[in-house]
Amino acid sequence: MCMNDRCHLREAQRRSALVIVAVLAALAISSTATGDEPSTTPQVTTINVAAIVIPPVPHLVARTVGESVLIEAELPPAVERQFLLVPTGDGQWTVVLATYDGTTLATYRYPLSLKNLPTPSPPSPQPNPTPTPPLSTLAKVALDAAMETVPAGGRLDEASRLAVAIESVLKRCEADYSGDDRLTDSAALRSAMPAATAKALGRDNDHWIVWAEKVAVEMDRLKGAGRLADLAAYREAYQQIIRGLKEVR
Repeated sequence: MCMNDRCHLREAQRRSALVIVAVLAALAISSTATGDEPSTTPQVTTINVAAIVIPPVPHLVARTVGESVLIEAELPPAVERQFLLVPTGDGQWTVVLATYDGTTLATYRYPLSLKNLPTPSPPSPQPNPTPTPPLSTLAKVALDAAMETVPAGGRLDEASRLAVAIESVLKRCEADYSGDDRLTDSAALRSAMPAATAKALGRDNDHWIVWAEKVAVEMDRLKGAGRLADLAAYREAYQQIIRGLKEVR
């Protein structure tokens, strides 16, 4: 059951009360002004006072929205309102609503049980994220050869520079590449790699000679198996090498 606290009467109600007091006071003064003895006959005066109608208690609605509880009061937009939530026990709360309509400040209290709130429908199951595909044999060779043959001191930085160099060469194979050094076949692509990687590594290129030999052996194996039949297949192969280099630690 909601409790209703009024902070003060409306101005019109207060004036009605003052009028009642004034009339009663006038009756008392007139009865003594004549100097007559008080009459034993009761003086009966009828005063018509309009009934004070208390506005209905605002209807409160509480519902769950995800993991939150949304509380709304059905009030005119012009009425200011403030909520206060007071815990009273296990899953039990009291919602205190304060309203102000420009004249009257009122407070209302509502019991709230979280156990009685409607439970939102569980979210629909989401599809499992696409798993990261495992490293291809070429990517694994690039990773393992780097971890086994390249000195650990500058390995991470050198692998990063090497990956960037290979990517820059692959861009020369793209259809929208307009440079004079565009690569249009797999032989030209493979021939361009040693110079680009050596330039990127500089004096550290010696660290990657054995690595390059191991990767070349795997490339030749794939070519013999018919896996590197055209330029697109070579581009994919070098993308796998880049992937292996980005796993280097």
